[in-house]
Amino acid sequence: MTHILALGTLWLGLALIASLITIWVRIPTALSEVLVGTLAQFVLGTMMGSEALDASEPWVKFLRSTGAILLTFLAGAELDHQLFKLKWREAVSIGLTSFFVPFIGCAAATHYLLGWAVMPSWLCGVALSTTSVAVVYTVMMEAGLSRTLYGQTILSACFITDLTTVIALGLIFAPLTSKTFFLAMGVAAICTSLAWIGPYVFRLFGGKPSEFETKFLIFCLLGAGALAVEADSEAVLPSYIIGMVLAGTIGKDHVFIARLRTLTISLLTPFYFISAGYLVSIPAIVAAPGALLFLLCAKMVTKTIGVYPVTRYFGSPQKEATYTTLLLSTGLTFGTIASLFGLSQGIIDKHQYSSLVAAIIGTALVPTVIASIFFLPRQLLPKLAISRTGASEFAGRNPVYGIILHANDGSASAFRALGQALALAKQNNSELHIVAVEKAGKAARLIDGASPKTGSASDHFVGALQRAQEMAEKDGVELQTHAVTAHPEQGIADIAASLKAELLVIGESPNPPWYEWLIGSSADRIRRLAKCPVLIVK
Repeated sequence: MTHILALGTLWLGLALIASLITIWVRIPTALSEVLVGTLAQFVLGTMMGSEALDASEPWVKFLRSTGAILLTFLAGAELDHQLFKLKWREAVSIGLTSFFVPFIGCAAATHYLLGWAVMPSWLCGVALSTTSVAVVYTVMMEAGLSRTLYGQTILSACFITDLTTVIALGLIFAPLTSKTFFLAMGVAAICTSLAWIGPYVFRLFGGKPSEFETKFLIFCLLGAGALAVEADSEAVLPSYIIGMVLAGTIGKDHVFIARLRTLTISLLTPFYFISAGYLVSIPAIVAAPGALLFLLCAKMVTKTIGVYPVTRYFGSPQKEATYTTLLLSTGLTFGTIASLFGLSQGIIDKHQYSSLVAAIIGTALVPTVIASIFFLPRQLLPKLAISRTGASEFAGRNPVYGIILHANDGSASAFRALGQALALAKQNNSELHIVAVEKAGKAARLIDGASPKTGSASDHFVGALQRAQEMAEKDGVELQTHAVTAHPEQGIADIAASLKAELLVIGESPNPPWYEWLIGSSADRIRRLAKCPVLIVK
């Protein structure tokens, strides 16, 4: 037991070092963890032997695999079905081009220029055609792009690329069998069941100290992963599909997603990314850098030839097109899996495997560093700054908001504020939430997400919600409802914090001057309590 605890301490110590590098150098956490894993392999391997981190330990493998599964699920859960419908042609076109051009180009390059046999060349083409949803999602989440329309398009394209990669790997090297059929049926059954009973499970058992909903979801994801491994596929593939299916229901529970993200990134994904870097042997790269550089350049060049023109065709500016191309040039999960599959099946030898894996790990680092430093589309980021006093200030003329919260008490000023909130939500493709404010005893019967047509509150209250939803439908904006009971001002501030709202829009109810002087206004109290920017509409 002492050995396990000491080993766990060593792993998390490396994760802490990676976090410090992220803070100091301002690069994504995934990249710093890959870099730390690579350096740890060299330093610890020299001092303590090649198995200093014991990456082959079963519990390390479990944490590593679970981290990849949950991170891929979170990436799928970030997808917005409505936004995907707007950009599906672009996402599919980029995703398919991102696979086919590198697949053909890298296979031809390794066969004719490096002299690899036909089958190893095909395997190299498959491994280098992949992208990394885990890396791309982590990079965009930390940059603030994952919930934008632009970020959603990139994530969708990554999924299309990796799905095509898995299909190609199966058709060329592992022909479809009955196991594949049972995998598809099992994943379909899990997705259908979760889509149907998932919201009820979260509503009935969610928010309890036992974290039943978290255990239930992880149970389903691990079960689907076991089915995928049994069918000679990859455990992260069904988790991404499940995340996409649940994006419209469970994925909108921002408090739950935030808790799950904290668990995943703080404890599990360090084992995944540090292990990826630990596979790279610096002495082997120094001894024979030619093959590594050739494979790395082959992937980045073919990705550029394929992806960049397509993004430009769909109207992306030069900087955004370059950023998209670089993110689609990443590789980690499916690339290393394809390489390991080729080694275990005798398709490639150890030298080819080492060069291929090192190149794939390099694509998790090189393109993303270049993209983050030189081509980050800052004009698409939320433009909010924090002043020295701690108050949020607008950092630009046109802030971009991912989540907007509006508080409505049914007054005329509240509906003027709703009009502003709808306009901002439509302009920014934001999630719009409304907090319905009613006296205790009435709103207490209205639960989050309840329909105003249920008759569970006063007629005035129901009428206000009906009018709000009619205004939202007219503007084509989806409206999600919440309620507060005893203390409206504190309740509104708490909901804004739990949703991680980037803007709170409220109306200023007219009161007599003596009342404002003696009691103060609700708008001012909310402004003082809220931790996000507050827009008060008169």
